[in-house]
Amino acid sequence: MNIPIVQQATDFTGYESCFKAVIADLKKEGVTAGVFGDIYLVEHRKWIERVCKELDMDPIFPLWENDTKALLKEFIEEGFKAFTVAINTHKLDKNWIGRELDRSFFNDITTVEDIDLVPKMESIILLFMMVLFFPIR
Repeated sequence: MNIPIVQQATDFTGYESCFKAVIADLKKEGVTAGVFGDIYLVEHRKWIERVCKELDMDPIFPLWENDTKALLKEFIEEGFKAFTVAINTHKLDKNWIGRELDRSFFNDITTVEDIDLVPKMESIILLFMMVLFFPIR
């Protein structure tokens, strides 16, 4: 598909200005919309919508408010390969870092007490992952 990967080094204090600079560069190449993987973090969605509106870019949220358990199951079944790189240590212990998101992970994460994969702010797992392989059809 020849899709370029666009990355920009930044830190928390310069994140928004770097984000806007990257979007401005993409607009020069004819990009008119951005696809975001947010599922339920309302404040982050509002931030994306505000920034995109300021830059006349359409934000698309195809996963918004989807069932997180079903998404994780589909992600694994479709053959994506990913590992956890950060977790909420108030909900999970450090043994979860570096775990591959596979069937074993799915079985374990769905049986952890006090973890609700349904998006509720009071029970967020806050799991960040690095995707290493994704099947494009």
